[in-house]
Amino acid sequence: MTGPRSLMAWLDALPFAAMSAHGAPDVGVPGVRGFKSGVPVPQANLVGLARLARDDVDAAILAVQQVFDGLPYTWVVGPLSQPPDLGERLRRHGLQLGESLEGLVYRDWGRLMMRPATVRVRSASADELTAHAAPLAAAYGMGMTADALASSMRGLLAPTGGAGPATVGYLAWEAGSEEPVGWGTLSWLQADTALLNGSATVPSARGRGVYRALTAARLEDARHAGAAVVLVSAVADTSAPICRRLGFEPVCGLQHYLGNVAAGPVG
Repeated sequence: MTGPRSLMAWLDALPFAAMSAHGAPDVGVPGVRGFKSGVPVPQANLVGLARLARDDVDAAILAVQQVFDGLPYTWVVGPLSQPPDLGERLRRHGLQLGESLEGLVYRDWGRLMMRPATVRVRSASADELTAHAAPLAAAYGMGMTADALASSMRGLLAPTGGAGPATVGYLAWEAGSEEPVGWGTLSWLQADTALLNGSATVPSARGRGVYRALTAARLEDARHAGAAVVLVSAVADTSAPICRRLGFEPVCGLQHYLGNVAAGPVG
């Protein structure tokens, strides 16, 4: 499980593994995986895990465009995506270059991560997260709306039919604050492998250890529940450097391409 190729395979499959666990229907285009939520936010409609022959790429891209039919979506190009020039093919078909991410792994459990004393973190239900959807969606940015975040949280935190939900939600508060200033989730991919699946801090609280506290709390819970490794895909120029300072090791890069979005930055 912990070899470089295995770690890349897990990271390449994110977040499709978590969505599959909750029974989200596939878009049905051969050679890719994809999920269509219907919510008009690129991050809520995903395509990736491309394993396409060169002669099939253009037809697959056109088929995906027909599936989404004007709905914004994100195409994730991971370390194992094929063919190697997939990103350039996507841009030729009108998709915009989105965020660059790093896939990282945490497995150095001997390294103590201290939580900031000024931040309190606890697990939270889907109802609690959706009750604060507006500020938490604003914290996420990138065009995320309150309705889209609430829908994602209800789906992601729904029970999977096992002993409990495969994903746990978290909220963070600063000392003296009544409203949460950050959120995150922890998803289980298998018994010894967990994923930090999304996290954000409201702009007014950034730079004060909220992200670090959310990360430390989720790692503690993952370790106590038997995780050998914890994975995360983090934005290359913001959260990824923090993750590296906290003991995560970079494994691979991932690139987002955005379909059916207006020209220029999203968010």
